[in-house]
Amino acid sequence: MVNDWEEEYGESVVFHLSLSLNALPLVEQCDLVLIDGDHNWYTVFNELKLIEKLSDKQSQPFPLILLHDIGWPYGRRDLYYLHLVEEAMKRIIGEYKGEVILDVIGAVPKSYSQKWFNVVSIPKRVSSNYPEFVQWLCRECCWSIGIAPLENTEFNRCKSYIKYLDYSAL
Repeated sequence: MVNDWEEEYGESVVFHLSLSLNALPLVEQCDLVLIDGDHNWYTVFNELKLIEKLSDKQSQPFPLILLHDIGWPYGRRDLYYLHLVEEAMKRIIGEYKGEVILDVIGAVPKSYSQKWFNVVSIPKRVSSNYPEFVQWLCRECCWSIGIAPLENTEFNRCKSYIKYLDYSAL
């Protein structure tokens, strides 16, 4: 898809296959930036700061910013990938009855049966503030293993590793 856009629009469209915080310093000029908030508050905040620096450095006006999926923390779309672990988790939970419990943090699509996992609700006071969310996560939760299932797509390979950092803090 990206190749098709680059072919059709030439140099007007540039796609950087890299983590956003690594790619943004490479951008020479931009009129419009699409930021996908799927990663987290920290990354989006720093993306905006980098874009601001780029604009100032080039004496250009701040570009038009389109924000997508910014329902932090762990925007609800993360759970669209829950199906990737469903079969394996059901098998593990069945084999180790009572010893393995799967907690899912945040909103869960109504289409999922909750018989094989528990839903851990995020308090409203921390749901839109990433630093407070991390403090809540460290204080309230005690897991031995953390998983963040993602489809193996070009887009997902460019996501930040914030979930690894979150889990490492625990």
